[in-house]
Amino acid sequence: MASSSTRAGERVETSDLLQSLSDALQADTALVELLQKTIKAEPSSVLREGSVIADGFDPELDELRGIQTNCGDFLLELEMRERARTGISTLKVGIQPRARFLHRGQLRQRFQGAGRLPPPPDAKERRAPTSRRN
Repeated sequence: MASSSTRAGERVETSDLLQSLSDALQADTALVELLQKTIKAEPSSVLREGSVIADGFDPELDELRGIQTNCGDFLLELEMRERARTGISTLKVGIQPRARFLHRGQLRQRFQGAGRLPPPPDAKERRAPTSRRN
């Protein structure tokens, strides 16, 4: 049984009003499907921790996650590829513990000696510019 109410001088059936509100609250089906495909079923409660985007949604993200998970294997494969590419059998690839990025120091020294790489910047060029306030 529908009751009636008055809104701005007109009578509106409550069931009609509820139906129109329900229709207005319906989400776009395509958007709902995209969100279900994009976001993990149990995402992290803290966004900066990651683990929000679903596996398989973005191949590049999946590759980066694989590197993070299997860092040791990735470094060994990278080292083997670089040894084959450069012909340097003693080449070592690793992670610099402080900055957490890949480095190839021995590669630089080897090629720099052969004149194939520019010399590294001196200490003044490496230093970040600073602003001094008086």
